[in-house]
Amino acid sequence: MAGVKGLVMKKIYDLKKKLNLNYLDLTNKTTCFGKLGLPRLTCNTNFKPDYIALSGQPCDYFRTKNTIVAFNEYDCAFNGKNGLYYSIYFKDKKNLEKLKQKYNKVKYFIMPDISIFGDIQAYENHHRMGQAREIALWLNLENKSVVIPFVGCGSRADFQYMIEGLEDVSVVAFSTKGKVSNEIETKLLIDTIKYTVDNLKKLKRIIVYDVCKDNSYVNTTFKYAKEKGIDIVVPNNMLKIRNQVKSLGTCMEV
Repeated sequence: MAGVKGLVMKKIYDLKKKLNLNYLDLTNKTTCFGKLGLPRLTCNTNFKPDYIALSGQPCDYFRTKNTIVAFNEYDCAFNGKNGLYYSIYFKDKKNLEKLKQKYNKVKYFIMPDISIFGDIQAYENHHRMGQAREIALWLNLENKSVVIPFVGCGSRADFQYMIEGLEDVSVVAFSTKGKVSNEIETKLLIDTIKYTVDNLKKLKRIIVYDVCKDNSYVNTTFKYAKEKGIDIVVPNNMLKIRNQVKSLGTCMEV
């Protein structure tokens, strides 16, 4: 490109975009921590939700004054090619703007529960942990929302990573969905809760996404946290209300 006095002006390229490093726009605004370099999150809100709306149900976002929005759905519903992560990764400005319009009035979110497993490659689980953190950063920094970190793991091998960078938070979220009728998953969840409570020294509250008609499973599973003085909050949600209405003798998971 010709410039003043015939000098040749080199076109400036966005190197981050050319190298698919657009997520650095977010992670460079915080510090990264631990062996995986996971982005550090902070959350010290006193907000106590009474209803959890799913991200795919915008009509439920403001069901109550204390509604919080979560991503406890199949991954393809919120983390596909048009979802937040890939829009961030490829810097899809058009889709990011569309998502911002969708979420811009939502003040409180729970960090996405991106599925991780005990029987797939470790690098895939670690990558998914990073995806969830980056989405949380976008919701916080770009959407100006409060984001409560979600804690989950695929196996006990993930314990050393799952809460790295969460040392300063006072509230986290868990999910019991899919674990109620699985003894192995229940034991892992109990151990995950204990590890989290023992290692997050500033933790005061846990938000639980639970779809059972009553809280008996939560009361048993989170017993250790309660004994340590942690406030356990189990907000209503669409599936929980549905199961309550059905009034079945056992928990029905949908």
